[in-house]
Amino acid sequence: MLVPLVSSSIDASHDGARISSKAFPVSGFVEIAYGIFCFVLAVTIGLLIRRAGWSLAVGIILFAALFLTFGDQVRPNLVTPNVTTLHSVLQVTKGSVSGLYSTGGAPANSWFLSQGYEPKLTEGVPSESVMNSSTKEIYRCETGKHQEPYCAQHLGLRFIELYIPDSRFWTLQFLEAGFYLVLAAMLAVFSLLGIRRSRA
Repeated sequence: MLVPLVSSSIDASHDGARISSKAFPVSGFVEIAYGIFCFVLAVTIGLLIRRAGWSLAVGIILFAALFLTFGDQVRPNLVTPNVTTLHSVLQVTKGSVSGLYSTGGAPANSWFLSQGYEPKLTEGVPSESVMNSSTKEIYRCETGKHQEPYCAQHLGLRFIELYIPDSRFWTLQFLEAGFYLVLAAMLAVFSLLGIRRSRA
């Protein structure tokens, strides 16, 4: 009962890539782990509160908070993202610049995380602070009425995107499902201990 409520609250659907933040919770087998955790959570809260209505309300709030926090803060960091470079191209028409567009980027079926700039000599995945500082340098350069390609070349930066490829879908499913199942097992043990003590 709790899973559909939370899924609808974030407008989750099967539209788009299955690994995207919206489609992921309603794809694969992680929904089963959600259901098991919700059941055990409701039972545990019921043993503590002993009121069905309040137990359901508290359970929904707790699961929603955990579900949204995990999806926003934890899931993107479970695996190392891929880095791809975007190339900015100036479109010239009759001797004048008529537009600026980018080529490249993450595959269409991947989970896009973020984009920004990094030094060209950077190896691996850049930190958020590096991307933020590099992007600020580009913005400062552009305020001087320079085009982005010139600023990137002048500052020794490149435009990148961070993404998680579709090939990591099942890895993320296993990791997230395992997290909820471990929590469910811990709650179940807590509930059993509580029942034994109450009967003692």
